[in-house]
Amino acid sequence: MNKTFLHTLAVLIIGLFSVAQLAAQASLSVQGSLQNFNGTAVDNGVYDITFKLYTTDAGGTAIWSETQSVNLVGGVYSVLLGEVNPLNVPFDQTYYLGLTIPGGPEHTPRARLTSSPYALSLIGQDNVFPSTGNVGIGTTTPGTTLAVDGSIGTGQATTTATAYTVAADDHVIFLDHTANQNVTLPAATAANAGRHLMLVNKEAVAKTLTASNYVDLTGATATNVPANGVVELQSDGSVWRQTGGYVTPTAQAKAYVYCTNATSQTNIPYSSLHTILYTEISDAQNCFANNTFTAPRTGIYHFSGYNFVYSAGQTAFSEYAIRSGGTAGGDVIRSAKSIPSAYGRDTYINFSFSLAMTAGQTAIIQLSNLGSNVATYNAGAGGNLTITEN
Repeated sequence: MNKTFLHTLAVLIIGLFSVAQLAAQASLSVQGSLQNFNGTAVDNGVYDITFKLYTTDAGGTAIWSETQSVNLVGGVYSVLLGEVNPLNVPFDQTYYLGLTIPGGPEHTPRARLTSSPYALSLIGQDNVFPSTGNVGIGTTTPGTTLAVDGSIGTGQATTTATAYTVAADDHVIFLDHTANQNVTLPAATAANAGRHLMLVNKEAVAKTLTASNYVDLTGATATNVPANGVVELQSDGSVWRQTGGYVTPTAQAKAYVYCTNATSQTNIPYSSLHTILYTEISDAQNCFANNTFTAPRTGIYHFSGYNFVYSAGQTAFSEYAIRSGGTAGGDVIRSAKSIPSAYGRDTYINFSFSLAMTAGQTAIIQLSNLGSNVATYNAGAGGNLTITEN
């Protein structure tokens, strides 16, 4: 066979993926023609042609190669490179294709690979995919515009400086200075609409946004990153808006009330339900007033203490009770005590019980006579009441 030369080489599609198997390696469609020196087509037949990819137009070492048995008709051939050896080059720079027929040298010049028109969207700093539909990474059934079945890496920065300006490639910024740090956000513009930022304050000191602010979840303008907190922001094209975040809960002081009986209460009618009068000694949450406890939050509260009664001139057996009242107390007897006839002095009644209360519910301590032959009785001074939040 006469020596031939490469007359025409057309690279039609770069990175054409198999529709039936998205995980397949990229393939490259190439068409060309081979002619003799006199311009006539080489004989029809099957030729073993070796294809090689280089990063230079001459010399150098091939970064990929494969040999295919190619059927030529009228000198014209069409092959799909990557069917023999995986075409696993990154296609992130210019490549040159060399072609060799057995018994001859590699044809020159090497052909420079060019892109198909739509592949041009992958060239340059801004990669734009003009086609419609969903994109899946690690999945063949994406249900959203971009579905990733796997982990995602984003840009992050850790700063201990007293001032930090958020960079163009930052996504998660760890603020790690022990004192205040002034953080400057990029202006929210149409160019960065949709950009997401996460500010993570690793210290017990709030950090401040300078020369910028954001709209928090309540719609108010905010300029801080809470101590040991996280603020997630997204640009809507004109302002930064908070989309989420976390604030480390601060320890809440528990409710604690301690009271003593105010004074002796005399001539209490036998048939009445009597609210015991207390003098407040301690009230950490300001939740006790007018002898009534109001739950500052939902929880379990424990009531304990004692009161005593005295029935002068008592001549028969009697019984007295401590009751809980209010919206949470439910008018329930919590403790009772019997007094023998003609006892003639104060009798202590101890009580201890717990109530499950929702915020705003109330409880009071009451005294009642369960059975006596006297018209009135007395509640002596000297008792007490302790309320604690579990």
